[in-house]
Amino acid sequence: MKYLSFLFVLIVALTFSCSRKSKFAADNENIPANITEHTSTFTADSGQVANGITYDVVVRNPNHYDTWTTTCLEGLDRNSFINDIFRAVYEGKLKAIDYATEKEMSKDKVRELEKEIHAMRNRIAKIQFTENWYLDTTNMTMQKQVRSMVFGYEIYGDSGVVRGYRPVFRINLNTK
Repeated sequence: MKYLSFLFVLIVALTFSCSRKSKFAADNENIPANITEHTSTFTADSGQVANGITYDVVVRNPNHYDTWTTTCLEGLDRNSFINDIFRAVYEGKLKAIDYATEKEMSKDKVRELEKEIHAMRNRIAKIQFTENWYLDTTNMTMQKQVRSMVFGYEIYGDSGVVRGYRPVFRINLNTK
């Protein structure tokens, strides 16, 4: 009985001593030496903390089993947003810029694209935003100014699953 009690105490002691290691210890291994070096060429001024930061946002969930993405997109009226942008292009309020050539696209070219890419508006599922970010450190508020948006439509693989996105055009905003 003493032997079993001793064995039990030893196992408990070893368990607690092993579990005291930080669960983040492995995350801190193999960090490159230059990770703390400043690599940005932009220096913040007057509250601006990002100049032309670019990132993608999925605006249509390709996987209906992914409930987290569905929840994240609940507040977005994707159809109205995309239709409003296309309407503004057709009315001449916004200009569509060809993603590859950087040249302005005519309204007819945009219409041509819509016909060529079957149900393109419904397939637009990703938007790449380029923004300026501003941080008010007095009031601890933040503002973003969208400089441009690139609409991306879904590309499907042989099995009918989304395998990526292809850019349609870029819209420049807040250029005045």
